[in-house]
Amino acid sequence: MGGGLPKRQISLIYGPPASGKSLFCLSACNSSPRSCYIDARSHISAFSLLKRPGSTLIYRPEDFVEFEQAIDRATKAKFPLLVIDSFTRFYLDTLSSSNFPSYNHALSSLLSLLASYSRREDAAVLLTTNISGNKPIGGALFDPIPTRIRLENDSFHLERSPLREPVSVPFLFSDLLS
Repeated sequence: MGGGLPKRQISLIYGPPASGKSLFCLSACNSSPRSCYIDARSHISAFSLLKRPGSTLIYRPEDFVEFEQAIDRATKAKFPLLVIDSFTRFYLDTLSSSNFPSYNHALSSLLSLLASYSRREDAAVLLTTNISGNKPIGGALFDPIPTRIRLENDSFHLERSPLREPVSVPFLFSDLLS
Protein backbone atom coordinates (compact mmCIF):
# COMPACT_ATOMS: atom_id res chain seq x y z
CA MET A 1 0.00 0.00 0.00
CA GLY A 2 2.95 2.31 -0.37
CA GLY A 3 4.06 2.51 3.26
CA GLY A 4 0.97 2.15 5.42
CA LEU A 5 -2.30 3.81 6.23
CA PRO A 6 -2.76 7.51 5.58
CA LYS A 7 -2.86 9.70 8.68
CA ARG A 8 -5.33 12.54 9.19
CA GLN A 9 -8.16 10.67 7.49
CA ILE A 10 -10.45 7.67 7.61
CA SER A 11 -9.71 4.60 5.51
CA LEU A 12 -12.35 1.97 4.77
CA ILE A 13 -11.77 -1.75 4.24
CA TYR A 14 -14.68 -3.70 2.85
CA GLY A 15 -15.28 -7.09 1.34
CA PRO A 16 -17.17 -10.35 1.68
CA PRO A 17 -17.14 -12.31 4.95
CA ALA A 18 -13.84 -14.13 5.59
CA SER A 19 -11.91 -11.98 3.11
CA GLY A 20 -9.34 -10.92 5.72
CA LYS A 21 -10.63 -7.56 6.92
CA SER A 22 -9.99 -8.34 10.59
CA LEU A 23 -6.52 -9.79 9.88
CA PHE A 24 -5.65 -6.64 7.93
CA CYS A 25 -6.77 -4.52 10.89
CA LEU A 26 -4.86 -6.57 13.45
CA SER A 27 -1.76 -6.34 11.28
CA ALA A 28 -2.13 -2.55 11.30
CA CYS A 29 -2.39 -2.67 15.12
CA ASN A 30 0.77 -4.78 15.27
CA SER A 31 2.57 -2.09 13.25
CA SER A 32 1.47 0.80 15.48
CA PRO A 33 3.16 1.79 18.76
CA ARG A 34 -0.31 2.37 20.34
CA SER A 35 -3.69 1.51 18.94
CA CYS A 36 -7.32 0.95 19.84
CA TYR A 37 -9.26 -1.93 18.28
CA ILE A 38 -13.04 -1.73 18.62
CA ASP A 39 -14.20 -5.25 17.85
CA ALA A 40 -17.93 -4.79 17.30
CA ARG A 41 -18.25 -8.26 15.78
CA SER A 42 -16.53 -10.08 18.69
CA HIS A 43 -15.76 -12.97 16.37
CA ILE A 44 -12.00 -13.10 16.48
CA SER A 45 -9.58 -13.77 19.28
CA ALA A 46 -7.79 -10.48 18.86
CA PHE A 47 -5.47 -11.00 21.83
CA SER A 48 -3.98 -14.15 20.35
CA LEU A 49 -3.16 -12.41 17.05
CA LEU A 50 -1.56 -9.31 18.52
CA LYS A 51 2.23 -9.39 18.71
CA ARG A 52 2.29 -6.67 21.39
CA PRO A 53 -1.04 -7.03 23.27
CA GLY A 54 -0.09 -4.37 25.83
CA SER A 55 0.05 -1.64 23.18
CA THR A 56 -3.49 -2.22 21.87
CA LEU A 57 -6.64 -1.46 23.81
CA ILE A 58 -9.56 -3.68 22.77
CA TYR A 59 -13.22 -2.82 23.24
CA ARG A 60 -16.04 -5.29 22.52
CA PRO A 61 -19.34 -3.38 22.51
CA GLU A 62 -22.51 -5.46 22.77
CA ASP A 63 -24.93 -2.80 21.46
CA PHE A 64 -24.96 0.58 19.75
CA VAL A 65 -24.80 2.55 23.01
CA GLU A 66 -21.62 0.70 24.07
CA PHE A 67 -20.30 1.19 20.51
CA GLU A 68 -20.69 4.98 20.79
CA GLN A 69 -19.11 4.93 24.27
CA ALA A 70 -16.11 2.95 23.00
CA ILE A 71 -15.54 5.46 20.19
CA ASP A 72 -15.85 8.34 22.67
CA ARG A 73 -13.30 6.75 25.04
CA ALA A 74 -10.90 5.93 22.21
CA THR A 75 -10.94 9.46 20.78
CA LYS A 76 -10.33 10.95 24.24
CA ALA A 77 -7.33 8.62 24.74
CA LYS A 78 -5.71 10.00 21.55
CA PHE A 79 -4.53 6.79 19.90
CA PRO A 80 -2.41 7.22 16.73
CA LEU A 81 -4.40 4.32 15.20
CA LEU A 82 -8.09 3.70 15.81
CA VAL A 83 -9.61 0.58 14.24
CA ILE A 84 -13.35 -0.12 14.19
CA ASP A 85 -14.23 -3.63 13.01
CA SER A 86 -17.09 -3.50 11.88
CA PHE A 87 -18.41 0.06 11.71
CA THR A 88 -21.75 -1.16 10.38
CA ARG A 89 -22.16 -4.07 12.83
CA PHE A 90 -25.43 -2.72 14.23
CA TYR A 91 -26.57 -1.21 10.90
CA LEU A 92 -28.20 -4.35 9.51
CA ASP A 93 -30.20 -4.84 12.70
CA THR A 94 -31.97 -1.51 12.10
CA LEU A 95 -32.61 -1.66 8.34
CA SER A 96 -36.18 -2.89 8.72
CA SER A 97 -36.98 -0.99 11.91
CA SER A 98 -38.45 2.45 12.44
CA ASN A 99 -35.17 3.44 14.14
CA PHE A 100 -33.20 3.23 10.89
CA PRO A 101 -33.25 6.98 10.05
CA SER A 102 -31.97 7.96 13.51
CA TYR A 103 -29.35 5.21 13.43
CA ASN A 104 -28.17 6.33 9.99
CA HIS A 105 -27.88 9.88 11.32
CA ALA A 106 -25.95 8.63 14.37
CA LEU A 107 -23.45 6.78 12.12
CA SER A 108 -23.04 9.93 10.02
CA SER A 109 -22.31 11.93 13.17
CA LEU A 110 -19.76 9.31 14.30
CA LEU A 111 -18.02 9.49 10.90
CA SER A 112 -17.80 13.26 11.25
CA LEU A 113 -16.38 12.89 14.77
CA LEU A 114 -13.81 10.35 13.55
CA ALA A 115 -12.76 12.54 10.61
CA SER A 116 -12.23 15.52 12.95
CA TYR A 117 -10.34 13.31 15.40
CA SER A 118 -8.00 11.98 12.71
CA ARG A 119 -7.11 15.50 11.55
CA ARG A 120 -6.79 16.99 15.05
CA GLU A 121 -4.64 14.15 16.44
CA ASP A 122 -2.71 13.34 13.24
CA ALA A 123 -4.13 9.82 13.55
CA ALA A 124 -5.13 7.04 11.17
CA VAL A 125 -8.69 5.73 11.48
CA LEU A 126 -9.47 2.37 9.90
CA LEU A 127 -13.04 1.10 9.50
CA THR A 128 -14.35 -2.18 8.13
CA THR A 129 -17.69 -3.21 6.70
CA ASN A 130 -19.02 -6.12 4.69
CA ILE A 131 -19.99 -5.89 1.05
CA SER A 132 -23.42 -5.82 -0.56
CA GLY A 133 -23.23 -6.46 -4.28
CA ASN A 134 -20.12 -4.52 -5.26
CA LYS A 135 -20.44 -1.72 -2.69
CA PRO A 136 -19.77 -1.44 1.03
CA ILE A 137 -22.73 -1.96 3.36
CA GLY A 138 -23.67 1.56 4.36
CA GLY A 139 -23.47 2.80 0.77
CA ALA A 140 -23.46 6.60 0.45
CA LEU A 141 -22.56 6.94 4.12
CA PHE A 142 -18.96 6.17 3.10
CA ASP A 143 -18.79 8.42 0.02
CA PRO A 144 -16.67 11.10 1.77
CA ILE A 145 -13.99 8.56 2.77
CA PRO A 146 -11.00 9.13 0.46
CA THR A 147 -9.23 5.76 0.82
CA ARG A 148 -11.18 2.54 0.32
CA ILE A 149 -9.71 -0.92 0.16
CA ARG A 150 -11.87 -3.71 -1.23
CA LEU A 151 -10.60 -7.12 -0.17
CA GLU A 152 -11.28 -10.25 -2.15
CA ASN A 153 -10.04 -13.81 -1.79
CA ASP A 154 -6.66 -13.29 -3.42
CA SER A 155 -6.26 -9.56 -4.01
CA PHE A 156 -7.24 -6.13 -2.86
CA HIS A 157 -8.30 -3.03 -4.72
CA LEU A 158 -7.12 0.35 -3.53
CA GLU A 159 -9.55 3.12 -4.36
CA ARG A 160 -8.36 6.69 -3.81
CA SER A 161 -11.51 8.34 -5.08
CA PRO A 162 -14.95 7.18 -6.16
CA LEU A 163 -14.22 8.75 -9.55
CA ARG A 164 -11.17 6.59 -10.36
CA GLU A 165 -10.94 2.91 -11.21
CA PRO A 166 -9.47 0.71 -8.44
CA VAL A 167 -6.01 -0.76 -8.83
CA SER A 168 -5.64 -4.50 -8.30
CA VAL A 169 -2.59 -5.69 -6.32
CA PRO A 170 -1.62 -9.25 -5.28
CA PHE A 171 -2.31 -9.74 -1.59
CA LEU A 172 -0.99 -12.50 0.67
CA PHE A 173 -2.20 -12.85 4.24
CA SER A 174 1.09 -14.45 5.21
CA ASP A 175 2.72 -11.08 4.47
CA LEU A 176 0.43 -9.43 7.02
CA LEU A 177 1.15 -11.87 9.80
CA SER A 178 4.91 -12.18 9.43
